Amino acid sequence: MTLDLDRRGFLAASLATGAVAAGAVPLTAGRARAAGMPPRFTPLSQMTGTVTPTPLCFAPAGFSPQAGSSRLTVEGRRVTLRQLARAPQRRANVVFELAGNGADPAAGAGGCDVVLGQMHAADWQGVALSDLIDLRGCDADAAVLVHGLDGTVALPAWKAADDVMIATAMNGVPVGDWHGGPLRLVVPGWEGALWMRGVSAVELSADRWDAATAATAATAGGKSTDSLHASRGGRWSHVLAVNSVVTSPSRSTALRPGAARIEGLAWTGAGSVAAVDVTLDGGRHWQAARVTPAGNRGALQRFVLEVRWDGRPLTVASRATDSTGATQAPAGAWALAPARLAGRHVNEIRTWSVGSDGRVIL
Repeated sequence: MTLDLDRRGFLAASLATGAVAAGAVPLTAGRARAAGMPPRFTPLSQMTGTVTPTPLCFAPAGFSPQAGSSRLTVEGRRVTLRQLARAPQRRANVVFELAGNGADPAAGAGGCDVVLGQMHAADWQGVALSDLIDLRGCDADAAVLVHGLDGTVALPAWKAADDVMIATAMNGVPVGDWHGGPLRLVVPGWEGALWMRGVSAVELSADRWDAATAATAATAGGKSTDSLHASRGGRWSHVLAVNSVVTSPSRSTALRPGAARIEGLAWTGAGSVAAVDVTLDGGRHWQAARVTPAGNRGALQRFVLEVRWDGRPLTVASRATDSTGATQAPAGAWALAPARLAGRHVNEIRTWSVGSDGRVIL
């Protein structure tokens, strides 16, 4: 059901509702503010599940705890936080990742946390964008413009109508200033530059998405990527690549001789992770790991391989395949990529050397 603001349907329904929608996080008590600065990189090796605790969620370099507007304008009409809380709620446990995550060749010295730590997976809650703006009858490539603290981003109408939301809560509490509160655009499966912080307005543009994306590229989170535009027949692609990384053993967690577990995290912007294979000998042999939860679209997924370790050094790596059939790139592949692609959506296989003490050698 679309909450049609043009005919005041949503505002009338909201004001007539006496109670907050079931499951909504109350927002009238004020915005949440983080007690301290978030980490520069999410410590992936410290995660035990598939939801990143908020204190461990990284904030991109250059971010500051700015407070966005407490009011939202949709096609010229104002919507308050209270009205958003009374609207039907959507929840999504999805990955937020910068397009340049994993692109720094020097990051390997910091282990998995630094190599791929510009990402996290939170439990977001809010209102579907398609419940706020009527997209029925729109061209699939019409542009929906979202304005906020980072400027303006453009989304195609088909994506906006699918799974995009304006989130009011992150991991069960109001979105804090460090993470783009009070209203954060959540674009499941797409790169973080499009996740507008402090959303203040949404409107349907007369332009097609490609044109609007080019026009707003300089203001989307500072750098809206055009990295895959040329390689996709002139169409923009912001979809996260299928990726994975071994997080245990690491420099802080060691294997013990005997029964042991190789563990890690996998994710993709296209569907879900269907399989993860693990090698202990640098890629000569691969074994299928157990992936959980299965079929969770856009979410972070864990993989585990049970092994018996005899104490000899290992060369471990993981290789993920998603539900579209896409598989991680071979190690070193991105060094050979055209300059236009280099440093964006890097998903090459990461290999770690494990010493006889059971720890990753950096």
